[in-house]
Amino acid sequence: MTTHVRKNTGFTIVELLIVIVVIGILAAITIVAFSGISNRANDTAVQSDLAAMGKKMQLFYAEKGYYPQTVADLATTSIVASKGSYMTTSTVTVNLGYCSNNARTGYAIFAMSKSGNRYVIKEGGAVALDTTSTTWDSSTAVLSPQCVAVSMNAPISHGYLSTDLGSGPWRAWVGGN
Repeated sequence: MTTHVRKNTGFTIVELLIVIVVIGILAAITIVAFSGISNRANDTAVQSDLAAMGKKMQLFYAEKGYYPQTVADLATTSIVASKGSYMTTSTVTVNLGYCSNNARTGYAIFAMSKSGNRYVIKEGGAVALDTTSTTWDSSTAVLSPQCVAVSMNAPISHGYLSTDLGSGPWRAWVGGN
């Protein structure tokens, strides 16, 4: 007579735990990688916006002989931005700003990406990382420190304003001289 030994097949609890840990590690790596890619995409969109704005400023200068200094001047440039790529938190009260000098021979446009990186473009230059030491927070509701750092006048701000009510977090050019 032969006896048949029935062998149970399946996974042990240890094997299942190992698989769950490996899946968790892979998920964590994927999330970190996606976050980095998302930040780079936002940075690239902001840099592209600034480059396009710089070209519009050069066209304005070629046509008028000076850079915009008022909200009315800026309105004629038809500047647009990729709103979803800019920092919008309650502590960043302005995420895009423009300033020019008294002679209207220079300008600077500052922007903050969702990644927290800040960029600037000035007349005749390329988009660069903003290395001014001032921070953009609720105590510096406009970009005056950045404009002063590049020898420009008070800014005309654009973008997120934490005190905006009803109209959402994005606003048109306001203020300035």
